[in-house]
Amino acid sequence: MVETMVGQATFFDRLLEVPLFQGISRGEFMEIVGKYRLGFHRKKNASIIVRQDDVCGSLVFVLGGEFCQEHESDDHGFSVWEWGTAPAVMQPERLFGLHNRYGWTVKAASQVQLLEIDKHSVVEILSQFEIFRLNFLNLVSTQTQYGQRRLWKSLPESPEKRFARFVADRCLRPAGHKTLRIGMIRLADELGVTRLTVSKMLRALENDGLLSVGRQQIDIPSLEQLIQQLSYGG
Repeated sequence: MVETMVGQATFFDRLLEVPLFQGISRGEFMEIVGKYRLGFHRKKNASIIVRQDDVCGSLVFVLGGEFCQEHESDDHGFSVWEWGTAPAVMQPERLFGLHNRYGWTVKAASQVQLLEIDKHSVVEILSQFEIFRLNFLNLVSTQTQYGQRRLWKSLPESPEKRFARFVADRCLRPAGHKTLRIGMIRLADELGVTRLTVSKMLRALENDGLLSVGRQQIDIPSLEQLIQQLSYGG
């Protein structure tokens, strides 16, 4: 089954790129394959991989293809879309804890290849394979530390840096292609500036080739390039 989904020569190497499986030997992985139920399947472009507020009852890995993650504000007033590529694991911190539901929707941005491990099997793997357990703890701990640290960062003075911080704080990675869907008045309120200031700021950044502005939509091809440019440019 593994061979038919991803290819015998590439599957194991690709899986090792996922943080949870780094350091696991081929023999240990084959033991996991033999003892636990692993689901391998494909999804077409634009298909839902996981949906916000659905119960997280398994670990879902994207082993091939591209995906898009939609983060939406609680009042549905704005959203951030970010694109990613395989390999990746979908919201592993949602599997345990107080809230066991997905925090945002993930869609396929091409045909994707998925591996799914149900929660019961994950618990067994965590208890029997120390490397997998340590990888899981390191991943969740890093996410928690990053989230806590963001809360104590001072607000930048310039509207451009406030804008970059606003987008980065609502993404999983401060890099890559992002799209912010928001009205100008709402963005001005979020940044604590006037609508005119927002308009001038976005026009200047667009002239620099760092983003493009549409109707209630701001497309940022490379968030890391925007952040770097603002860091060196003041």
